Amino acid sequence: MSLQNQTKKAIIYARSRHDSKFEENKRLNAQLHTCKEWAAEKGVEIAHIFSDAGESANNLERPWFSYLVKFIRDITVEQIDYLVCTNLDRLCRDATRLTILENILQQAGIEIVIIEPNLGESR
Repeated sequence: MSLQNQTKKAIIYARSRHDSKFEENKRLNAQLHTCKEWAAEKGVEIAHIFSDAGESANNLERPWFSYLVKFIRDITVEQIDYLVCTNLDRLCRDATRLTILENILQQAGIEIVIIEPNLGESR
């Protein structure tokens, strides 16, 4: 199979912070569902899913966000084409930190896909 015909691969990131654990889980599940639907519609294989519950976007030390960044930096065998997220504020709310993340993704050849760019959560 040639490289052009290989299935594209994605990693998904979801994050939610809410006072109610029920609402937090509901939002996380909705984000994951939306990202999985996008992948299915585009014929993209989901390689990995990372999600943080109860974490602020201002905290770059979020457990699964940290794993995500480490995973991207350490990619050697597996080719990942996309980082899929429902909204940019799920990743980061600070422009400087976002630029750093974008540089890391660019070095790895990974494109950010934001599914619902105009929708966000208040927290």
